[in-house]
Amino acid sequence: MRAYEFITEGAQQSANKSRLNKTIANLTINDVPKPFIDAFRERGITNPNTITAYYKVAGKETKALGGPENMDYSQTPNTRIVKLFGEPNSWRGTNKSNPNNLNYLPPEKLDWLKSDPQRFGQFLYGGQRAKIVPDAKQGYRMEFSKPEDQQRANDGWNYRGRGHVQITGRDQYAKISQELYGDDRLVKNPDLVNDPSVGLRASAAYAKLYGNAHKDQSANATDSLNRALVTVGGSAEKYKPGGRMYQQQIDGINTFAQNLADPKFKQQHDQHYASVNLANTQATKPPSTTTPATQVAKTEPGMLDRLKSFGQEVGQNIGNVLIKPAQAGTTPSFAPGSQGLHIPSTGSNDTKASTDSTTQAKPIK
Repeated sequence: MRAYEFITEGAQQSANKSRLNKTIANLTINDVPKPFIDAFRERGITNPNTITAYYKVAGKETKALGGPENMDYSQTPNTRIVKLFGEPNSWRGTNKSNPNNLNYLPPEKLDWLKSDPQRFGQFLYGGQRAKIVPDAKQGYRMEFSKPEDQQRANDGWNYRGRGHVQITGRDQYAKISQELYGDDRLVKNPDLVNDPSVGLRASAAYAKLYGNAHKDQSANATDSLNRALVTVGGSAEKYKPGGRMYQQQIDGINTFAQNLADPKFKQQHDQHYASVNLANTQATKPPSTTTPATQVAKTEPGMLDRLKSFGQEVGQNIGNVLIKPAQAGTTPSFAPGSQGLHIPSTGSNDTKASTDSTTQAKPIK
């Protein structure tokens, strides 16, 4: 390497470092909206550097506004598409034998794919199970070799990127749904993630599940940012420092930081987070604190008989009210001598059910 090449490379590295340091200096935890912070803290992510890092990445991904991924690449040059989605990419493969390797896909097939957003989304995030074959009517079509793949032919489009950091793919939706709710509601209805509150929580769950963000205690903001970029990008080779997409990510974050200085965008940004109401959006499926009667009966002798006796007493008292209606000028009441309903205990003395034994449900951490 010639002397001037060393100088040029050193200057470029210095410029890159300066731009990165400027971004970190301009955006701190004090710039992160409170709902964003709260959503991450719900998942046990408390390190300010980590939260700020994911806010920056969300700014680069969606301007930190969430929403569904725009799959319209119809006007994007093929060379740009290959750079964005081609190899090295772990889910695409690294050789010509993969029918969906963008690096070797004929231009006419790529033109056909990108002409339809839904088709392109399916190809990027689900089409690896299909082959692009000629079709007399529409030029090409996707052919699936397995019935189960045919049944999920629209997964790539249905589970395209959503939320502030763009969770993507059926598997991510399934895992995040379990983390947040303990069920598969986000798989059944992925558009739920378009809600700002759900999108924020899904992004925090993604950071926890795929980036171990809840374990990040780094005091170095740059390290936290680099980890977040690799986690969201999905490829260390592309998104780590020195990777071919790294500087583009930093530039995107800097653009987001500059946008925040624009009053018009800042107003849109603030309105978005003002619409987030985490208190009214169930974050997790709380564990049940009540035990089915049949289970109690199996573990506590005599409980089933006590429950049956309680039911009989309810029926008798209601019957007394119905059988002995109130006369004019009187108030309906239970039969004489009734002191209200209670469950007889297994001991010799009856004790009224106490409300002190009630426990409130605690959210899953």
